[in-house]
Amino acid sequence: MAAAPNDPYSDVPTLDPSRKAAEHLNDLIDDAGEIEDMVIVDEKLRAHAEALRERAREEEELEAQIAESIVPVDEVRTGASVLEIAEDRDTVRLLIFTKNVALRQLGSLAQRRLVDLGKVFAEIHVIILNQKSAEETVPAVRLTDNIWLYSTESKKWWRTGFDAYRIANEQLNFAGGFRADVIIAEDPFESGMAAYYVAEKYNRPFQVHILEDIYEPTFKEREEHNGLRLWLAKRVFKHTDCVRTNSDYLRSHIVKDHPDLEPHIEVLPIYHNLEAWRDMTPTTNLRERYPQYKFIILHVSGMNARSHTREVLQGVAPILRTYKTVGLVVIGNGPYRSALEKMAIALGVATQVQFEPVPDEVISHMKSANVFVHLSDDPIEDTLVLEAAAVKIPMIASEESIAGTLFVDNESAFICKAADAACVSYRIRSYLNDNQARSRLAMNAQEVVFERIEQDYNAFLHAYRDSVERCIVMDN
Repeated sequence: MAAAPNDPYSDVPTLDPSRKAAEHLNDLIDDAGEIEDMVIVDEKLRAHAEALRERAREEEELEAQIAESIVPVDEVRTGASVLEIAEDRDTVRLLIFTKNVALRQLGSLAQRRLVDLGKVFAEIHVIILNQKSAEETVPAVRLTDNIWLYSTESKKWWRTGFDAYRIANEQLNFAGGFRADVIIAEDPFESGMAAYYVAEKYNRPFQVHILEDIYEPTFKEREEHNGLRLWLAKRVFKHTDCVRTNSDYLRSHIVKDHPDLEPHIEVLPIYHNLEAWRDMTPTTNLRERYPQYKFIILHVSGMNARSHTREVLQGVAPILRTYKTVGLVVIGNGPYRSALEKMAIALGVATQVQFEPVPDEVISHMKSANVFVHLSDDPIEDTLVLEAAAVKIPMIASEESIAGTLFVDNESAFICKAADAACVSYRIRSYLNDNQARSRLAMNAQEVVFERIEQDYNAFLHAYRDSVERCIVMDN
């Protein structure tokens, strides 16, 4: 029937039941799809949640295993001595703070020694307190399977300790707790303060190794900040659990200033690696650096009162004025350096005396020089005499040093009194005029040190480890 004119509902479509049913069915299908999607998502969420729970269980089991494998420090302190364990004692993990940048130099003696120590410790982590130049970047290095090197990149010297502390917290604190069992500082200054705060935070034994003479009268003047460093040392000594030195001389001084440390201080075992010194490939050649010299005299100096560098200059000067192709290379830093440079000018030999800073190692210099002069009466410098003998360079040495004990004058070395400039001059002329004497004395000196200096390297490594481990079981 046609719609009536002006019918307001004339545009409304006629109701079709089948169409309505189809639309309802489509709505149900759409709803079912959405419900199915929700179910799938929910199942995925449940599966993901279960995976997370499983991972958490695995991590808990792993942490439990790690915790079981680590002997708590408190338990070690109160339990049986580590040194009494007969088998598999190489379980201690070390964290060492040091300023020895030579550890980063591939193949250096310091690095080789560290690698050897890795054979008797479970892990060694070394943080090198490095003051970098603006463009320098020093990455962390895994040196061997169980040795890691980290370096600070501090723009100021006083920042090195803070940056070392930060690196220790970032790199050694992970699953199972703090990684190191013993904290070692190789100086009582910036390294000592950083090591102390790390040991305090993680309740670890803390020991300080004193490897240089901080009691030498001119030590404070050697570097700009040494006065403040000595103040830091006093604080570090108050908080350390034990101290290790490299000489009885240093031990006696520390005991005198800190008598409470006497039961906790030992002298580290010393090993002079004669074979490594003898076989080391030189990294520096003085002959190439100073081609104007046909004969090079080498002198390594602490540039202080005990070095007797003044007498060396006085003894050598007449020879330098006579022979323009003879040169003297003086290696060292110290309070007397400026005065010694002025003395070379006053003696009229400044153009033939070359002053160089202390390198990472001096063996390369010894291997490319003709004669080594060493008048120091400081026992800390005795190693220089042994190095010279090992690399077979003829020497003039002080009778007050280890040379006076090991060598016979005119058989294995020329021996002079520490302050005898005339003896130095006379003996250098002897070397200049007699090539056979240079070869004979150098060869005999090498034979003497290889015969008389202990060469059981394994015994040294284990003695070093034992000394470190004793700090764990000390009753502080």
